[in-house]
Order: sequence, then C-alpha cells, then structure tokens
Amino acid sequence: MLKFDSNFFEGETREGFFVEPLVKNAWAAQLETLEIFDEICKENNLIYAADWGTLLGAIRHKGFIPWDDDMDACMPRADMMKFFEIIDEYPILKCENPYNTPDIGIHATRIMLSDTTSFERTKLKENHGFPFPVGIDIFPIDYVPRDEEQEREQLDLMLKTNYAVNFLILENMHDEKEQAYHKAYLDKLKELKEALDIDFSEEYPKAHELTILYDELQQAYGESESDYVSELPCLMLGQDYYLPKDTYENIIRVPFENIDIPVPADYDRVLRVKYGEDYMTPQNISGGHDYPYFNRYILGDEDDNNRGLFEENKRNIIKITSDYYRNFLRQKAKPQIINAGENSIEAALEEVLFEIDRICKNHKIQYWVIDKENYSLAMKRPELMKFQSLLQIELDSWFDYRSIYTHRDHADLRMYVLTDGYMVDPKDYETRFHGCQEIVGIDIAPIDMVNDDDSVEALKVNIITRLQDTIEALPTERPYSNEVLKMIAQWEDLLDMEIDLEGNLQNEFVKMLDSIAMSDADESFSRCRISSDIGRDNYQLYTKEHFD
Repeated sequence: MLKFDSNFFEGETREGFFVEPLVKNAWAAQLETLEIFDEICKENNLIYAADWGTLLGAIRHKGFIPWDDDMDACMPRADMMKFFEIIDEYPILKCENPYNTPDIGIHATRIMLSDTTSFERTKLKENHGFPFPVGIDIFPIDYVPRDEEQEREQLDLMLKTNYAVNFLILENMHDEKEQAYHKAYLDKLKELKEALDIDFSEEYPKAHELTILYDELQQAYGESESDYVSELPCLMLGQDYYLPKDTYENIIRVPFENIDIPVPADYDRVLRVKYGEDYMTPQNISGGHDYPYFNRYILGDEDDNNRGLFEENKRNIIKITSDYYRNFLRQKAKPQIINAGENSIEAALEEVLFEIDRICKNHKIQYWVIDKENYSLAMKRPELMKFQSLLQIELDSWFDYRSIYTHRDHADLRMYVLTDGYMVDPKDYETRFHGCQEIVGIDIAPIDMVNDDDSVEALKVNIITRLQDTIEALPTERPYSNEVLKMIAQWEDLLDMEIDLEGNLQNEFVKMLDSIAMSDADESFSRCRISSDIGRDNYQLYTKEHFD
C-alpha cells in the first residue's frame, strides 16, 4: 500500500488554484489504483502509458494538474484484450469494459479499486480517506488503416453505431421528439445491418450489443495494414489524432507525485497532437467536467436552492473522511487510562469505555451497564441512533465501530465500539492500548418500547425469533439457491419489506429484524426491553421507569 505523509492531504494552492483536501484523498486513491494496475501489468508483461491529463500532468507538473481530479491511461489493443482475460485473477481491482458491463455505453474501459460509497473506517483507510467510487479510464490504442477509403468506411460505421446507441430508447414513443429519435435509431440500425451484413440478436438490439460492435469496429485493422495508431473515437469526431505505430513500443518512466509512471518516450509528439504546440503553458485553472467529480455523490445538489444543504453535507463528509484520515495518520492521541494494571485486555476495554463515556457526556446521552463482566452496555433507541450518528465525527481515530447500518458485513443487532488495529505499529499498542495486541470492543444494545398489548408483543417476539433462526441458516455467498430465493420472497411478503439481494444477506435480515424490534416507539407504553436479548435465556421485560 502506498505511503503518504499526513501533510499530503492538506488543502494547498498549486499554480494559483486551491486543491481542497478531499481532492487530495481522491488523488491518493487513484494513485493506489494505478499502482495496483501497474503491478498487474508488470507481472503479465503488458504495456500501458499515462494518457490525456495524466500524461500532461506528469510532464508539466510532475504530478496531477492542480485542477484535474481523475487519471487516464491507454493500452495498445493487444495488451488491453489480454488484460481483459487475466483481470479476474486479481479481485482487488474491478474492471468495467464493453464486454462485461452492459450499461457502460460508448466509453473507455474503467478499472476501479472501489465502485461504491463507503464511510466505514477500514474502507477509508484502504482508500486513503476517500469514500466515493474511484477509478481510472483506460483507452485502447488501435491501428488506423493505410487505405484512406477503408478508414472513412470504418469511422462512418463507428459513427452510425454511436448514433444508434444514443438513439436507443423505449418502443412506446408518444411525443414527436421521441418518435423522431426512434426513427433515427431505426435508420442507423438499418444502415449498419446492410453495411455489415449482420443480424442482431433481437429486432431492436440492446445498447450492450451495439457497444460491443462499436469496440469490435475499432479493432478491424492490424499492424501490417497500418502506418499510424490512434484512439479511433477521436478520429471519428474529427480530431487530427495520428501517431506513428511504434509510439508505444518505447516506454519510459517519469515522476508523478510520490510514484513514477510510464509514458511514451516520444511524449512530446503525443502531447503536441493532443494539446497543441504550447502544451507546457497552463490553459485552465478553473477545474473542468463538473470538477470535482465526486460532488455528484454528495447528498443535495449544487444549485442555488440547495446550496446550503450541499455545503453542510460536504463539511460533514470532510470531517468523517479527510479530517479523520489525517488524524489517523498522525496518531497523536495519548492514553486516557494511566493505571493500566496487569490485564492489558481489560485496560484496553477501559479505554473504549472511556471514549464512549466522553462522547455521551459531551452530548448528554445516557447509557446503562447491563453486563459489567463482559462490558455490555445499552441505550434507549433514540439515544442509540443519536450516538451512532455522532460516532462518525466524534470518535477518536484510534477506535472503530460497527453497526448494521454502517457496515454491510455486520450481522448483529448490537453496535460495537472497538480498538482499531489497522496499520498500527506494535509500539503503538504499548503506548495506546497498554500492550493489548487483540482487537477488543464494547457492545451497545438497543432498548425499545414494548406494546402494552401482550398479544402484539408475543407476535413480534415470535417473528424476531424465527428471523434469528433464519439468519443463522442463511448462506453468506451468492449465487443463492431457488429454495433460498423462495424463502426470501416469503419473508418479504409476510413483512411487506424488501431485501437487497446485492447486499450481505445476513445483514439485510438483521435490518429487517431491527425494524420490527423498534416498531413500537410510543413513549406512552409502560414497558421496554433490550431487543438483542430476545431468544436468549436472560430475555425479560422491564418497566419504563427501570431505565429512568
């Protein structure tokens, strides 16, 4: 894993442009992705090179262009096709390409370290404090036919296919504009069928089929038929983008931030073709293509009506991602418990309890010790939800936490606050966790109100108990059998809830169980329970006053 000093993630002004902290996290996550991709390419003797803004940044800035927020690379076609064959052997990276991703559209291949948004602290540390999807675009380098008529025909077919994908919409057209688009699509489709003498799998092929066709059209000619290479979509759009076919045979490596990356030895020619003779002169310090790209993942829009909400959400996200990650890297926190005693595990648990107590005192949250020997706590449901929301911002960077709503692999009704051993040096255990080398934690159970009608509560306990039995028997990996899918459908019908089959199945069922456990939130009821105790020997009902 790449190493960065915590100062790297500070906002800074480069060439008159302010690079905000979260962009720095995005840069680091992309560098991590590129480093992994680079190792895979080295291991398999695959050629690739920095491209577009990444190439320009490498030569002009020795790193990212200050107003750029993504990375681009290119690969000779033969190397790219081999990469598609071997990438499944490297599950650390996900590769979306025209052949395995139906909805990719007419776009570059994309390699990703993460394709989901996650604020889990472990994920944040793996992705250098960046919570959003991160990836690198890889563009294929193809041969341009020597025969000009063949080139015109190839580009025309690519253009027709591109139009067909863009015009591909639903059959039930109503207004005139939609009907006009539909007619244009049918016309282009007819031209493709006649020109290529092919039949599609359906009367109206899906966009995926046309995307594959578009990619295959780019591969129509080989080295013996060509003097130049190009990224053919650029030629299709009228750009004068021709490079000698040996351009990517001689690759050198140049500095880029804290790593080095491959570029064509004749990078000057490539950059002049792409950006003109004065490419070394910065042209844009405003940030382009909806810079920064991750704004679209932040709840709320950046328009005038929602600007305040957008800014508030972004400030909170920076606190729990970029700020947290810098604090983690600095690791400046001091031990809270001075007299550790001989039992390092108990001392570490005392540290966790001290941290929980600190947050609760600061925010006037009440908790109860329900099992002193095992360090088990409980909170009333509203306060537990408040506590959970505070953990992202308030919890010291030396600790971690788990709940069904923050971690997809968590399948326990209780929340946990834990010591964090991720990337911690052994000497830090001695100073921070009193030599405790194990990950230890404290569980916090929800206290829920109970309906005064005994029959209602009995029904809920019965359903929760049955759900617990189901959870224990659930498979942890896909694909799910027909029996499991049928069972899921039965639970969905019974409880009128929906299960996300793409998520962790056990986690999804515990969420379902939790929604039932908290469904009687009426404070006028006279009883309550510790919901995680249902099905255990110690399960009991309490008067509401018991926790007052």
